[in-house]
Formats: sequence, C-alpha cells, structure tokens
Amino acid sequence: MTFDDGLKAYRSGDYVRAVEILAPLAGADPEARHLLGLSYIALGRADEAAFALEQVLKSQPDNSEAWSNFAAALRSSGQVGMALGSAEEAVRLDPTNAKAHNNLGAAWMDKGEFRKAEDAFSEALRIEPTYVDALCNLSQAVYELGRISESRQAVRTALALDPESWSGHDRMGFVQSAGGDPEAAYRSSKRAMELRPGSDRCWSNVLMRCHSALSAGPDEARQLAERWAERYAVSDAPPLPCRLQEIRRIGFVSGDLRNHPVGRFLIALVDRLPVECFAYMTSGREDAFSECLKPSFQGWRGVARWRAEDIAERILMDRIDVLVDLSGHTGDNRLDVFALAPAPVQLTWLGYPGTTGLPQMDGIIVDDVLAPTGTETQYSESLIRLPHSFLCLDEAPYPATVPKAEGVVFGVFNNPSKFSEECYRLWAEVLKAVPDSNVLFKYHYSGDTWVQSQIRGRLEDRGVAPERVRFLPYVEAKMHREVVASVHVALDTYPYSGATTTIDCLSVGVPVVTLTGRSYSSRMSASLLHACGFDDLVCRDGDDYVATARSLSDRAGALVDERAARIQAFVGSPLCDPDGFASGWMNAVNEFVRGKSVLAAQ
Repeated sequence: MTFDDGLKAYRSGDYVRAVEILAPLAGADPEARHLLGLSYIALGRADEAAFALEQVLKSQPDNSEAWSNFAAALRSSGQVGMALGSAEEAVRLDPTNAKAHNNLGAAWMDKGEFRKAEDAFSEALRIEPTYVDALCNLSQAVYELGRISESRQAVRTALALDPESWSGHDRMGFVQSAGGDPEAAYRSSKRAMELRPGSDRCWSNVLMRCHSALSAGPDEARQLAERWAERYAVSDAPPLPCRLQEIRRIGFVSGDLRNHPVGRFLIALVDRLPVECFAYMTSGREDAFSECLKPSFQGWRGVARWRAEDIAERILMDRIDVLVDLSGHTGDNRLDVFALAPAPVQLTWLGYPGTTGLPQMDGIIVDDVLAPTGTETQYSESLIRLPHSFLCLDEAPYPATVPKAEGVVFGVFNNPSKFSEECYRLWAEVLKAVPDSNVLFKYHYSGDTWVQSQIRGRLEDRGVAPERVRFLPYVEAKMHREVVASVHVALDTYPYSGATTTIDCLSVGVPVVTLTGRSYSSRMSASLLHACGFDDLVCRDGDDYVATARSLSDRAGALVDERAARIQAFVGSPLCDPDGFASGWMNAVNEFVRGKSVLAAQ
C-alpha cells in the first residue's frame, strides 16, 4: 500500500482504513505521518494524533500546517494552553494560513476569550471569505458575546455557501433559540443530527430542544434518547457485581460544578450527606464558586476532555458505589462514561428534565409532582421519588423591592429557547385581559435588537402594541433579583417551565403563574410552587393560566403587601430545608440501592 492509497481512503472518509495504510509508512515518511495524525483526529483519537504530529514537527519545525493541526489535536485532548501556543506558532510561520487562524480562534474560545477568538476567525475570513468552518465559529464567538444579530448573519452566510454544513445547522439552532423560536431551532438541530449522526453533541442539542417544541413531547423525547443510546447499548466494561451492603462513596459527574444552578443546588446536599463524596468536573470552566465547592468533596477530579475509558478507570480506582449524573443531555455531559458502567449503581438527577435513554442508567431522581403516577413510561430509568421537591438550596432570603412602575408589570425571565407559540398566545391573552399592563423580558440576550424584534413581533401579531413590550439588557448577577422583584407577577413558559428563575421569583415574593403538562420539563415550576403551598398558581389549561394572571393583576397592590408572607412561606418550605432534603435524598437512594441489590442477588 502507498501514500496515495492512504490519501484516497482519507478523502473518502474511511479513516480506519487510512490509519491501517498510513501507520506502516509513517516511520520513514513525514507526509504519511502528518496524514496519519489527521486520520486520528477524525477518529477522535486525540492523543495518538498529537503524538504523530509532534513527530512531524521534530523533522519539520517550520511546517505551519503541521503546527495548526497539532493545535487541533491538543485541543481535542484537553491541552488548551499548549494548543494555543501551537496555533500561535502556526500563524507566526504563515500569517496567510486561514486554517491556522481558525484553530487559534478555537483555542481562544476554549479559554473563554471570545473577543480574541472573534479577531482570529475574522482574520481567517479576511484571508478566505468562503471558509465555512470559520463562519460557523465566528457565529459562536459573537453569540457568546451577546451579539445574536451578527451570529445569525455569519451562520446564514455559512449555510448559503454550504447548505449541507452540519455545523451551520447546529449553530442556526442556537440562534433560533435565542430569538425565541424553539420549533425552528428543533428542526435545525434535527437537520444537524441527520447530517452528523455520530455526534453526541448534535444529539444532545436535539434532545434539549425537543422539550421546548410543541411538535415533540415526552414520548418522542424518550424515543430520541433511546435511539441515541443504541450506540452504547452494549458496554465494553465487564459487569460489576452488585456488592453494595451500604453506600460509602458517591460520585457526582458534571461540567457545571461552578457558579451555575447545578453547582448552587448541589452545595445544599453534599455537605450534609453521611458518606464520602467525589466530584468529576467535566469542563475546564472552574471558577471561584468551584473553589467554594471543593472542600465539600473528599476527592475533586478535573477530567475535562479525558477519554471516557480514562474517567471510568478513575471512578473504579475511587471505588465509587453510586455514580450520579448531573448533566443528562446538557453541555459537557459525559454520558459516554456512564455507558461504561464504572459504578454498581448509576443515577441521573437535577441537570436535565427527562430520560437519558441509557440502559446503563439505573434510576432518575424526581418527585411526585415532576413525575406523577402514570408517567413511568416516559423514562428508561426507574423512578426514585423524593419526599418533597426535586431540589433544595442553601441561601439566605433576599430583601424584596417594591415595584415602582405605574400599572401592572408582568415579567418573563426564562430563556427565549422556551418561548413556544403557546407562550406567545397566552402572554398576548394576558396582556389584552389587563389593559393597563406591560411585560418585561430579561435574559442574557434580550439587549440584542434582532432578538427584541422577534419577540415583540410575535406578540404584535397577536394584538399587543409594541410599546407594551419591554426588554432589559444583561445586568450583573447581584442586580438580577432586584429586577425580578420589580415586577408584580411572573409568567412561566410552556411546555418547558422554569426552575432557577422560579426560585428567584419565590425568593423575593413574586408569584409565578405556571401551566403544567405531562412531561418532567413542564412540571418543574409546579413542583417548586407545590413545595411552598402555592398550588393556586399551578394551572390546568390555558384558560386557567390567563384567568389566574388576570386575577393576580386585579390585586396588584395587595400582592406587594403580601410579599413578606410569600417570602416567609418560601423560607419555611422544603426548598429551604437542606438538612431535611439531604436526609430524604439519602433515604430514597438507600432504599433504591437495597431494592436493586436484592433483585441482582436473585
């Protein structure tokens, strides 16, 4: 076999065959070794790719293309700092190398330096204006900077150049979500998944977006999850004996062990568990809150970009009895690790509103409101129901601010990715039923003019005057609850309800009107409101939702006077009882493990 044979296999997408042909040739031929490294990158074998390309650079230290590809391999293996240096060297050696600028931008994005990433992608496009990958990457960088209009323009250009770009459809899904069009986002994500069916990232985006799409539903969510999980149906790991007599060690796996709702809710639990806890942080985005979390764990493992097999081996070495996924199909998830079954009992909880679809996932932790009797068929996991709500927090109550605006102010604080057509219909009906009212939207991207035009336009189409629709751009986190407290009534989203935003409202005494459905995602606010004794805010249908919002608006002045009592109900609820929550959580998990052990022994 010759180099040309390997090149032909590589160009045809048969990377396994390319490796078979090129590996014997690589020792004497730097060009073959270079192409071998690219084949390894395509196969996701980052460490082998980095080794092969490093060997190329030893004999060709001035090869800009090799430095650029070496940077890509290092990024894939989690060596972001070295990747950045390698990409910079590639650019220094050949400032006209568009691919090197693109890889430099990708390394800057890995470090969260989005303005520097934007500069690098823009330079790649100055050199090569039709570079589709750079356009998609530029779309992501400016999206992260909150410039959704520019993000949309970049990805539209990419798709005009290549309508079959999976990355273009994937990025378009993000833009459409930010613009409050979850149905279009769902279609774009499904198209990306169809074009790249082997990508866990594409599947995760589809699964996340199906919870906001009225065209989907809990049954479709389970079917999609199980279709994704088919590739992991058979674990490569030998089955572990169900050896648990008692739980001694619990491991938590997440990329959100930081200043994120998952991290903030988790801290209320781990300090109070009567077992050793281990953390497996799957992203490189540790922050000051991560440092606050670390003392709560007996072991903290930074495993960002580790291979699934290496993380599983670390979990085995740590002798974890119960492994808990906190991500589901959200970003930085490592469900591929759970597919290897490195712990005797594996559970999912908190981070994702539905089933993972993995046969290796034993249970999902919920509550009676989230998953009432009759919804068991929506899950591939067994249901573990907590005695009260599915989450708890350990924070001091926040002082309430009295609304100063004239008339009634409704507030919507959820991600626009949850703004279904039913949301727009209901909000329009509420505003028409309360003529002296307006609505305030606040989210990360609500300062973007295109996002505003999309949301305002959908309400205007339903008879709401544009001047009644207000937007508040991004504010610092410490000011967020002040903004929440400035409204009279919060309007929840459907079919994907709020969780953290609902907590924010309850903590300052603002009532939240929610509509429930059949799915976990549509019942999160209902669970939280029920825990506080506010079942009168949980609506059975759209008419009830509009009537409840109108009834509350009629009592706007009284609502302000009732804030102290509402805050007290929140503070006195199970949502603010971390000791009771931890006890109930541990008892529920122990009971499940005992039942699983008995079944396994039979």
